[in-house]
Amino acid sequence: MLRKKTQLRETVCELIESFPRGKKFAYGDLYRYLEQNYPKECSERGDAAKEPRYRHDARAAVWDFMPSGLGLIRRTGIRGERERL
Repeated sequence: MLRKKTQLRETVCELIESFPRGKKFAYGDLYRYLEQNYPKECSERGDAAKEPRYRHDARAAVWDFMPSGLGLIRRTGIRGERERL
C-alpha cells in the first residue's frame, strides 16, 4: 500500500538518514526538531483527535525505517528510544 508522505514526514526521514550509525534518539527529539525548525508547518498541519498531526508524521517516519521497512532503525529496549543502524 502506497502511503501519502507529508513534507514533515519527509523532513524527519532525511534527519534520521543523516544520523551517524549508533546514534540513539527518542520521539521527543524528533518532535523538538520539528517544533524548533518548522513551527509554521507544524501549526498548519493542525491537530488530530488526540494529538498534533506533526507528531504522527514524526512517528510514521520512524516506522518507515524500522525492520519491517528499510531496517535502518531498531528499538533499544527503552520505551520510545530508537537506535540508528
